[in-house]
Amino acid sequence: MSFVHLHTHTEYSLLDGLTKIKPMIKRAKELGMPAIAVTDHGAMFGIAEFYLAAKAEGIKPLLGCEVYVAKGSRFNKEKGKTGMNHLVLIAKNNKGYQNLCTLVSKGYTEGFYYKPRIDLELLEEYSEGLIGLSACLKGEVSEAILNKDLEHAEKAALRFNKIFGKGNFFLEIQDHGLEDEKFVAPQMIKLARKLDIPIVATNDVHYLEKEDSFVHDVLLCIQTNKLLTDRDRMRYEPEKFYFKSREEMEELFGFVPEALDNTLKIAEMCNVELPSKMMFPDFKVPEGFTLDSYLKKLSYDGLFKLRDSGKLSSNVPFEKYEERLETELKVIVEKGFAGYFLIVWDFINYAKSNNIPVGPGRGSAAGSLIAFTLGITDVDPIRYKLLFERFLNPERKSMPDIDIDFCKLKREEVINYVKEKYGEEKVSQIATISRMKGKSAFKDVARVMGIAASEANMVTTKLFPTGINVTISRALEESDEFKKYMESSPEKKKLVETALKIEDTARHAGIHAAGVIIAPRPITELAPVYIETKSKAPVPIVQYDKKYVEKIGLLKMDFLGLKTLSIIDYCEKLIFERHGITREELEREMEKLNDDSVFEIFRKGETQAIFQFESPGMRGLLRKLKPTVIEDLIAANAMYRPGPIQSGLLDSFIKRKHGLEEIDYFIDDLKEILEETYGTIIYQEQIMLIAQKLAGYSLGEADILRRAMGKKQMDVMMEQQEKFIKGGIERGYPKEKLEELFQIMVGFAEYGFNKSHSTAYAILAYKTAYLKVKYPIEFATAVLTLEQMSTTKVEDILKIKPMLESLNIKLLPPDINKSGESFTIVGDNILFGLGAIKGVGGAALESILEERKKGEYKSFNDFLKRVDLRKVNKKVIESLIMSGAFDSLGDKRKYLFETLELSLKQAQKEQEERKRGLIPLFEIEDNEEENRENQPEWDKTELLEKEFEVLGFYASGHPLDDYAKELRRFSTMSVREILDLYERDEEESDYLGEDSINVVIGGIVKKVRFRKDRNGNKMANFELEDLTGKVEVVAFASCFEENKGRNAIENLSEMLKAENGIFFVYGTVNLKNDRPGIILNNLVPYDKMVKNEAKMLVVEVKDGSQVDALKQEFELYRGDDLALFFVIRFEGKKVVIRAAEKFRLSYNILDSDIFKTLGITYNLS
Repeated sequence: MSFVHLHTHTEYSLLDGLTKIKPMIKRAKELGMPAIAVTDHGAMFGIAEFYLAAKAEGIKPLLGCEVYVAKGSRFNKEKGKTGMNHLVLIAKNNKGYQNLCTLVSKGYTEGFYYKPRIDLELLEEYSEGLIGLSACLKGEVSEAILNKDLEHAEKAALRFNKIFGKGNFFLEIQDHGLEDEKFVAPQMIKLARKLDIPIVATNDVHYLEKEDSFVHDVLLCIQTNKLLTDRDRMRYEPEKFYFKSREEMEELFGFVPEALDNTLKIAEMCNVELPSKMMFPDFKVPEGFTLDSYLKKLSYDGLFKLRDSGKLSSNVPFEKYEERLETELKVIVEKGFAGYFLIVWDFINYAKSNNIPVGPGRGSAAGSLIAFTLGITDVDPIRYKLLFERFLNPERKSMPDIDIDFCKLKREEVINYVKEKYGEEKVSQIATISRMKGKSAFKDVARVMGIAASEANMVTTKLFPTGINVTISRALEESDEFKKYMESSPEKKKLVETALKIEDTARHAGIHAAGVIIAPRPITELAPVYIETKSKAPVPIVQYDKKYVEKIGLLKMDFLGLKTLSIIDYCEKLIFERHGITREELEREMEKLNDDSVFEIFRKGETQAIFQFESPGMRGLLRKLKPTVIEDLIAANAMYRPGPIQSGLLDSFIKRKHGLEEIDYFIDDLKEILEETYGTIIYQEQIMLIAQKLAGYSLGEADILRRAMGKKQMDVMMEQQEKFIKGGIERGYPKEKLEELFQIMVGFAEYGFNKSHSTAYAILAYKTAYLKVKYPIEFATAVLTLEQMSTTKVEDILKIKPMLESLNIKLLPPDINKSGESFTIVGDNILFGLGAIKGVGGAALESILEERKKGEYKSFNDFLKRVDLRKVNKKVIESLIMSGAFDSLGDKRKYLFETLELSLKQAQKEQEERKRGLIPLFEIEDNEEENRENQPEWDKTELLEKEFEVLGFYASGHPLDDYAKELRRFSTMSVREILDLYERDEEESDYLGEDSINVVIGGIVKKVRFRKDRNGNKMANFELEDLTGKVEVVAFASCFEENKGRNAIENLSEMLKAENGIFFVYGTVNLKNDRPGIILNNLVPYDKMVKNEAKMLVVEVKDGSQVDALKQEFELYRGDDLALFFVIRFEGKKVVIRAAEKFRLSYNILDSDIFKTLGITYNLS
């Protein structure tokens, strides 16, 4: 006989269970167990994953939950009167699963109080199809036995037996070596026999193997924020809460064999089948139509409308569009997806009809003509040679996937429309489970083991390899220092081994950024929901991860909020207000995609705040590429990723565009497919078209080939190679050429990009750039306004400052009488909004603006008298003073700040007296003009610092204004450009393929913090601030003379003690680190640098060809100031070469853009 575990807690009993689902299923198979139940605490986060994984391995999944049952009503949330017990529920059939989902959901939506709780009333209502187990020592029956209240135990057992029905309720016995269990078990067996209720033996599984007990103990400490050494803490003792075999369970319960056999009986009783076919919500079509015929009508109506408005390609006969439409309709109807398209069309139509901006397309959906005719996308797939089969392959069983970008500020309106249309109970967002990543797992385990946070931080920052989400196993493979650390003591070894086991364990549940479920009936009948308790406006969220919802038949849509669409929306609103130009007129102009002045800013790389084209690396690419048509932007968007960069494809593409490299189509017949990309394969769609053209593939077959190449499915690729070559030979192409071409395609497929996605986003980028070029002040105001709404508004506004300077737009400081809530246009400049000041917003802002409608504030005291001081508190007023908002009223900032306490007290007293109908005995008097002259004021530095603190920029000047020219001249990069490097998409993870770059940056040194490294040597951290922002710099021990460092910097300690001194930092930026920073190599005082003491220019190059190219560029800057050196990497080493003595350069080269344009770094010494 075998045995079935009926009481298991996986990692989805968050920070309580350690068991991973797939290893648990594997272990069950090894032990010959035919089924397993998952019964996580109060929730079902892992059920969908478990169901699919168990089915795939031939193990019967028993779907359950250990619920919390309130001792009274679930609605009672009064402290001290909210006790609860545990109860295990397992779904016997589909009705039971539906009821289990409902109970778990209501535990969150109705009964949540520290834990999700149900009560007996709910249990009675939703007990059909459920099996109940009396649970652990915290179950009601066990608790009563422990309390020696056998009468209560008997009543509780009979009540549950009645609720679930005879044969569906089991009294549960456990033995983990606890004294209380040894007391309860005999009484439970007696009770079972007395009441004729079946008994069942379980193990309260929380981890898989016995040796995982320590790791589980650590996990509990992480959950409860305790140390292992703490005595009074939650723990599971002894080491018996693991996945035991039948033999181990027999040793414990051999004297009551029916308790073991009943586990198999329960498994046999349970048969739940979750849906595998997609369940679409009911979409109502007009009378006389079916879903299919209505889709056809809308599609043709849309096609004719596009033709009549001139939005179809004039180079393509209309018949081609009709043929393509019929082909797509046939596939969609045959696959039963007409309803899906209508659902998407409906909510996008709602959005567009209600002025909610929608993106031009996203992903492969832009390859569908039907999506274009329905207005789901704004991309003509025939004009851009996009393929429907890349989106929906007729030869594969897969759902179409249309992701939609909406204006970030109005996305919720679309979700609310969907809720209204289909019923709020049928619409839900989706959970996402965050996991413990390598570095955080290491730090958590270190804390629990009592290891100092400084040591854990040192390990993760210095001994781990650089990069994002580095795993502990990777750190062990790549870092000898980390391995040495691990082997330095038994404690360290235990720490690393434990962190390895805890890494990637589920930590907590959150809301997926985009996913929305739309169901045909109430969600809670199909899946459990939970409430994000920390959310301001709690909404139900399906507990299953996005990876699994579609696999159990739930329709998932991605409603993404895109800030760029909000910027465009607000910009178009401002343009209409200022110039009377409607959105429709603007859209008509932007849709032409042929304005050379727009392409000019791409050619110059002036694309700050341009969607997908704003990173420094991309701007450098644009300057080399010099785009002239939209196809160039599509290609740039597709190619700016590590694969194409590192392979040389990017360089080859640029050279071919500019006629510097011969274009080779490999086979002449491929010219039609490869001409727009100068003979290079950039897009996945090109792979498909080549297979169709040369080997006679259908596009559906070609998509299978593309997928196999991209995913390196070797078995499929072998079959496909044979088919490709055979098809090509039949069409008259040479075998050798076909074999060579197939291998080339395999190489390109590794980093080929989806052209549909790239096209849609390039079009959006063009539109953004159009607004920036034609309406710069409206565009800048829109960008600032959207940044104001971010949680880090001060930092984000600083990021935009350089763009304003490039557009010759001044950002004026706020004015209490002129500024609105947000940024406003004043002449050719932008006035700072009061709501963008740090510390000002909400009710305070509303009070200030509302009162101002009655008349401008005449003085600071007038302001204090009139605003509601309960809302406009001292902190708000301090921020307004620091920002300069009261400057126009005449008083000096320091004076107002220092006398605020007294002024506020007097104003509050006046307001209270007026409320009581009294005439104030004394009123605050305004300062006379002559008195103001004598008011104290902060010195320039302090005034600017306080301004910066609340505005994110220096409004009255900059501490470095007098040094600006020299700082720019001697710096190779600005701080802002360094920060931009860390704001790349994941696909842009390497800046032009480099791991690190050397920089020279001049600025103010601030916030110096000296500390000791783990060897007790001196090191330091400080901030470097230039005219564009600030960045963290670290000076390691090797930089300090007193540590006898090899790379010691003379007088470094003394230089760093000079707070607010101006220096040039020579340093290294590691592009694979998680956050921006510079490692100090040298620190040179400003005066020393600018007095022409620098005598050498050292340029880092990749190879000799770059040296030759640079020498030609340098001819224009010949002079006597600087000797020239080149550093070249050769066979893994750096080789220094000095140019001829006669080839010296002028300092003027430092004012040029040569180095930025070519992406080359240099040092001065």
